[in-house]
Parts: sequence; C-alpha cells; structure tokens
Amino acid sequence: MRLRLFVKYNLAWLLLSATVLAAPNYSRGVSHSLALSIGGGEANNLFYKSDISPKAGGAGNIMFAYELQKQRFIFGLGAQLQYQYTQDQSKSFIDEFDRVDKTGESVSYGYVYNHLSTKAHDLRITLPVYIGYADPSGFYALLGAKLSYSLMARGQTQADMYTQGVYAWSIEPLRSIGLNDLSSLGYYPEAQYTNKSSYTEKLWAAASLELGSFIPLSEDNKNKKVRMRVGVYADYAIRIGNMGTLAVVDYSKINTNPQTQSQADLQQNLVINHILNSDRIGSICHNLEVGIRLTWLLNVNMDRTPCHCVRN
Repeated sequence: MRLRLFVKYNLAWLLLSATVLAAPNYSRGVSHSLALSIGGGEANNLFYKSDISPKAGGAGNIMFAYELQKQRFIFGLGAQLQYQYTQDQSKSFIDEFDRVDKTGESVSYGYVYNHLSTKAHDLRITLPVYIGYADPSGFYALLGAKLSYSLMARGQTQADMYTQGVYAWSIEPLRSIGLNDLSSLGYYPEAQYTNKSSYTEKLWAAASLELGSFIPLSEDNKNKKVRMRVGVYADYAIRIGNMGTLAVVDYSKINTNPQTQSQADLQQNLVINHILNSDRIGSICHNLEVGIRLTWLLNVNMDRTPCHCVRN
C-alpha cells in the first residue's frame, strides 16, 4: 500500500511538471529550464545512544528536474535516483547460555563476537523540491526537502567469533587460543562468519542544502540556452519508523549444546542479521550524505513573437 501511494505521488508530481512546461511563457523575467544533475560523495549512517559506529561510505545520484527562475529567485522539483554504500561496525559483545559441558559440569557457554560489521547497498527513488537564490555574480544557494523510498537494499554482515566456557571455579574463561586447543570440549577458536542477504529499509524524509556557482560557458552560447553550475551539497535524512527489531545473531538454526555442537555447524548455519535491522541499532538512526553536484540547465522558454500585423 505504501509503495502504491508513493508511485501515485510520483506520477502526480511529474504530471504537474509536464503541465507547467507545456504552457507557453508570456511573462517577462521568468526562465523555465529542464535540469540534469549528477552528484557523488560520502554517505554515513548516524547512530545515537547505540553500540554501533559508522565507517567511511560512498554515494552517487542522478536527478531530472523542472526549474524556474524569476530574477534572483529559484524554484525546482524533480525525481532522483540515489545510491548509497554504507559501512557500520558494532562493539564487541557476548551471548551466553547456561549449559552442561561434555563432562557433565554446569557452564556458562558463550559466543564472543569481535569486529562485527556491515556493508550495505541501498538504491532509492527520491522526490526533491527546493527553493533558492542566484546572485548576479554567479553564486547560488538551494534549500530543499526530499522524500525517498528504497527500491533495493542488500548487505553483507560479518564478524570474528569464538566460543568459551565460564565455570564457577575458573578465574578466566576457557577458550581455544594459540596452541591451547580445546575444540574437543566445544570451545572453538576465533573464525570469521559471514552472511549476505536483503534487509529492510524505511521511508526517508530529508532536508538538503546546496551551495555553489554558475560556470561561464563559451561565447558560442550567446542565447544562453544552456547553463552549468557546480556546488557542494549535504542531505540529512531521517528514517520514518523503527529500523531494529531482530536479534543480531539468530541461533534458531544451530545446536547451542556444547556436548554436540561442531564448528562446521556454526559455519554453515549461524545467521548474523543485518546491523540496521537489529536491536543493537538503538532508537534513532539517521543518514548524512555530502558531496559535489554538477548541473546542466536547458532553457525551454516558449516566448511568443510580437505580432505587428495590420488588421482590416
């Protein structure tokens, strides 16, 4: 239902743009343009009160828009295809279970996770609307809002994990490390575990800011049908709704009994869920994208030629 509403809104938006463009322009001082923008930069998720921290990511986008300018005022609306590559990393943590070991003794059997990280690819359709100011010197500033829906969200989550046992009589947990191999007791050495899957993304609402300058073109462009500008931009997005509901690790497909569990079972069946869909994400997860954008503007004014004919 949400996707249908989003598509209908998008079609209505584009239909409105086409209707405005189809109407001849008889007003003075108003410039109507079609805009093509290409941008790219860095993207990061932002976490608050969470054990997760962002790592360097990347972003790219392409936008088609209708834009009008009257004197120094700019107004625009369009449709954008937006791609982001993000990376996030969680602090180390332990999941523990009360179990009985292979000798029949009670033990707190633990799974210790280090360097748990996620690489995510998100492709979105975005509807931007913006207003702005253009100075005669060439400087411009745009301030806008965006609503975006994820078309594809896939990622890879990986972690280094080992198992250990904590006994009432032991000072340190029992684990396999170096030459001390306790795999026969169910304590397996650290190894990497990886999971690739789709994940659920939310609707985004974003505020955007772009600052830059128009680029002087050659003297052949005397009619000023084509203009170019380059600027730096920043998009700050808020996800609408809670992202995290799943446990980071799904143990339902493995045998957590140290008496019968094997490392091969762990490697094959342990499921590490995407960090962005996990309960470790905290209550708030925003997104920040900054980069450089290049825009071409094609003037589509349809000015009527004055009629000097003599009527009988």
